[in-house]
Amino acid sequence: MEYKHESFSDYIIFTLEGLFIGGEEADKMCAFLQEQIKKDAKNIILDLKDVNYIGSMVIGMLIKTNDELVNVSGKLVLCNVQKSVLEILKITKVDLILSVFDSREEAVQSFKN
Repeated sequence: MEYKHESFSDYIIFTLEGLFIGGEEADKMCAFLQEQIKKDAKNIILDLKDVNYIGSMVIGMLIKTNDELVNVSGKLVLCNVQKSVLEILKITKVDLILSVFDSREEAVQSFKN
């Protein structure tokens, strides 16, 4: 898995690529997310356009990150989720916890509502 991020005034977008299973890369990303939250980031978008699998370890990380953001009146949202990943989110019921949007624009707009 690889990722890059873009910071904006009131949100951060992470673009992920590859298998989002866990391991060292996911740990690095999680640490970076934690650092951003400590620096007062409140709204984070994960763009999963190029992710075709998500593992259980990562699902736990997503829920934990969302909980931390909710505690500071923020939120974690997902966008551009491939059908195979969306099925995993539905099976695990994570789609009931995290908002999933079809596009980045919709995800960004969700912070303004």
